[in-house]
Amino acid sequence: MAETIRWWFVLQVVAIVSLPLCLSLFRGLPDRGYALSKPFGLLFAGYAFWLLNSLHAVPNSRGGIVFALAVLAAISAGFAGWRRDELRGWARDAWRYALAVEALLLVVFVSAVWLRSLVGNISGTEQPMDLMFVNAATRADHFPPQDPWLSGHTVAYYYFGYLLVAMTGKLAGVPPEIGYNIGIATIATLALVGASGLAYNLVRMREDALAEEDASMPEPARMPVEAPAPEPVAAVPARERGAVALTAPRPAIFGLLAGAMLVLMGNLVGVLHLMSAWGIGGKGFYDWIDVQGLTADWPRHAWYPTQFFGFFNASRIYPLDNHDGRVITEFPMFSFILGDLHPHVMALPFVLLAVGVALTLYRSREPLDVAFWLQRPLALVAAAIVLGGLAFLNTWDIATFAFVIVGAALVSNFRRTRALTADWVVQAVSFAVPLVLLAVIAYIPFYAGFTSQANGIGAVVSNDAVTVPATRPLHAFLYWGPLLAITLPFVFARIAAQRARLTRPMVALACVPSLLVLLGWLLLFGWQKATDSGKLAGAGGLGSQIADRGSAWLTDAFLGAMLGAALLALWLELTADDGRGEREPVVFALGLTATALLLVLGTEFFYVGDVFNSRMNTVFKLYYQAWLLLAVAGALALSVLYGRWRASFPGALNYRMAWGGLAALALVAGMLYPLEGGFNRTHDAQGKRLHQGLDGIAYFPADERKAIDFLTSLAQGQDLVIAEAVGGDYTGAARISETTGIPAVLGWGGHEDQWRGGTAKARAGRFEDVTELYKTADMQRVDAIVRKYGIDYIYVGPLERSTYGDAALAKFQSLPVAFREGTVTIYRTATSTTGEVQPSP
Repeated sequence: MAETIRWWFVLQVVAIVSLPLCLSLFRGLPDRGYALSKPFGLLFAGYAFWLLNSLHAVPNSRGGIVFALAVLAAISAGFAGWRRDELRGWARDAWRYALAVEALLLVVFVSAVWLRSLVGNISGTEQPMDLMFVNAATRADHFPPQDPWLSGHTVAYYYFGYLLVAMTGKLAGVPPEIGYNIGIATIATLALVGASGLAYNLVRMREDALAEEDASMPEPARMPVEAPAPEPVAAVPARERGAVALTAPRPAIFGLLAGAMLVLMGNLVGVLHLMSAWGIGGKGFYDWIDVQGLTADWPRHAWYPTQFFGFFNASRIYPLDNHDGRVITEFPMFSFILGDLHPHVMALPFVLLAVGVALTLYRSREPLDVAFWLQRPLALVAAAIVLGGLAFLNTWDIATFAFVIVGAALVSNFRRTRALTADWVVQAVSFAVPLVLLAVIAYIPFYAGFTSQANGIGAVVSNDAVTVPATRPLHAFLYWGPLLAITLPFVFARIAAQRARLTRPMVALACVPSLLVLLGWLLLFGWQKATDSGKLAGAGGLGSQIADRGSAWLTDAFLGAMLGAALLALWLELTADDGRGEREPVVFALGLTATALLLVLGTEFFYVGDVFNSRMNTVFKLYYQAWLLLAVAGALALSVLYGRWRASFPGALNYRMAWGGLAALALVAGMLYPLEGGFNRTHDAQGKRLHQGLDGIAYFPADERKAIDFLTSLAQGQDLVIAEAVGGDYTGAARISETTGIPAVLGWGGHEDQWRGGTAKARAGRFEDVTELYKTADMQRVDAIVRKYGIDYIYVGPLERSTYGDAALAKFQSLPVAFREGTVTIYRTATSTTGEVQPSP
């Protein structure tokens, strides 16, 4: 409990330090970004600390972090003084809203920490890898950290999220093995609150516009076509405009729904879990469904399934083929139930920051071009730090959300001129180039040491080497059903309301992007097949590819049509001449929906090449982004559905009732997964609730815990090298380097290959050398290997004994004993520079 309180306090301090900066950057939003203030503070404090430490200006210590916070506080205080009257006015109007946000954050945070404590053991899947990175960031002298699983090399991964967890843990005085679990709870909390805040702003914008129309323009059609875009809500105090109060319930309710749809809602596999557990459906039905691991008659206790790790197969819906496993179809709730502290999960609150930047820029009253940045250089710097930070957090995100930000600027500029002119293009380029360039420049120290396994773009095809089929309609429905049931009727309602303006050329143009995706696939496949540049030697010709897709063409056609519909609705809203301010948030939500559909459609035809030579990771990463975009857009859609209905078309009332029923059913169905999946994860097969605690390595044997503490106490940095048992990925190998952050000769070799671009050169010979170190009886060979890698300590514990045998390990008795406890002995080598250490009794 004490660690949780200290962690929460640190979040508050970091947010308060940077709050004036946050309120200034997001001044175009009704709440001025207050719901995003915690991830904003973490990002900017982490950036300042990382940059200063990378430049060797501050140490990786609590004092170094405090110094970075002091620098940030000084800059923030300057803003507070500059805009003090404006900020005082905001505080006077918004203090109730701020208290509501803080209450939500506290309730969610405490609940998330408690739930995580039930399954706090850091074991299985890739959790050891994540703990290793947190320990590396905690222990490193300077960034980038040394790689604990490949001594002599720095980390070759996007590690900013781990750094933020480590930084918060240091300030709070929480060790990494506990900070790991509180960190997961923090990410879930900040994502839920951040999504709620973004959707709150969108709904509030619409409510304000409707209130203004009622008060001053009962006939919106009288507004002339050339009228300027509505003034941002934040620019005019609410008390002067008679707008909706900040604490109005409707925006808050639909904001909470956005947070729930992003963080809590699952896909429809949860429904199938319960059906199987209750004996609904036979073997033939579940064979036809073809979800990995899901069969008829799952065991259950009480009302939920008790199949071990039964929640897991919701993330493996799409088959890769019959031999190579499944495409990863992960979504946020699955991630939080599972407990892997991966970059795509840690990025969630900060991706929402980027969407917030897009929204506040979209609401600008001035043209978004280079002049805009020249007049606001600090806003440019802040936006670049937010955007560039996505590459450091989860590199997959930067391209998508640069597209979202630049797209918002394009739409904002078009709303003023209503013309696609050369000036409009020039404005867009002059706006985007400084932002993107500075986003890259701001993180040059990261890029200098980063390597990637990405090796180009591939065409999604059937291939004898690796099969990468497209998606069956049923599988697409199981994954996307809840979110699309909410957002797509919204799209068609907006189209139907303006059906009189539809023309055939307009519909045809809306279909062009989908057709371009298909054309691009045809051209890329043809080129890669002809040049053998895409590893397609085993792939059939175009006719085979068309036939092999089978029913997946229905999925493609559906996604293409829905993308066209979203773009058509977006265009109709943009070109409407009634001047209604209600359209402003609708346009933004439609833009998010279209972007999400484009991402999903794109994964049907293209993938980013990697060591797996499949679309597995592409689906995984881009689906995550699309889920977030649809959750935020879906909240505005629900506010339109259940709010003031302005659509007018034949059968509108019946349409609204049908949509309302479908949306309610989708929400209920989607919320079954967190319920049954959560119970499945937090209870054993007999239905007894687990309680593993927040200490993620408490299950380690006592003698190994003491050995870990001993090694951790030897040095504050990563200036040691240890030898420990090597083995395959996803095994107990590398457990000591994982839990200490001290570099070992080799950890998970397969993951090192992935991080370092699919090559084994960096780790070549290490597995064999460590095996020889432990198994050879020749002490001269032992000495040679020790000197080759600069090994300071040789760890001998239960895993080493079971892997290499006691007879082989007896030779180490000639070395000085640095530590001995129970089954663990740590030997100090002749190359060690740490001096003699008294053995433990």
